[in-house]
Amino acid sequence: MAPVQCAGCGLANIDGNGGSKCYALGRVIDAKELRQRWACHYYLPVIEEDGRPLTPFQHYLLKQDEIDRKK
Repeated sequence: MAPVQCAGCGLANIDGNGGSKCYALGRVIDAKELRQRWACHYYLPVIEEDGRPLTPFQHYLLKQDEIDRKK
């Protein structure tokens, strides 16, 4: 798995202060970690529908469904 950044993930709920919360891991990600590269199994590029990105929770539901299908 290639390293990815949380900043480009649909599961990261980025707030205006440079931090975010990861819906998949349920933890706060600070500004430094947001730019760091990770080998994350939950990474999901931002998906747009009707020109608007889905919410982090909607991305989470899609990813969880994908993981559950692989079990």
